[in-house]
Amino acid sequence: DLMPVVSRVIDQLRPTLDARGHALEVSVTSRLPQGRGDDRRLGQVVANLLSNAVKFTPVGGRITLDVRVVGDALRVEVADTGPGISAEAQQRLFQPFSQVDTSPTRGYGGTGLGLSIARGLVEAHGGEIGVSSTLGGGSRFWFTVPLADADGLC
Repeated sequence: DLMPVVSRVIDQLRPTLDARGHALEVSVTSRLPQGRGDDRRLGQVVANLLSNAVKFTPVGGRITLDVRVVGDALRVEVADTGPGISAEAQQRLFQPFSQVDTSPTRGYGGTGLGLSIARGLVEAHGGEIGVSSTLGGGSRFWFTVPLADADGLC
């Protein structure tokens, strides 16, 4: 059940969300079926995507978290009202040590490993991860994991 995982992540990030004045909108398909996976590792992916949205969204911005079924998978999507990411930078975002701003004066910390690790975890679960973004238009990161069948198997 992905919802307790999502709730834990939100609870952990709530102080930072509140301190930065972000509005968080959560949308969840009612009666969400179960996915198949390691709740800790999927929680790590949700935490990475949500904490990145918090970090890169200007004070007072809006973040949305959407969890729904798409075909035979659960899809988690995090969208923000941040600065957006160029098409060129999107091509390398999921590579180890990759960051959008590599200048010595960049305003954000981090190792550039979070999205690479997230990709590895999602793919190990048989899912996919991706991004869509435009400069000045915010970003939308998403991942999917297969639904469990009636016996709890994919």
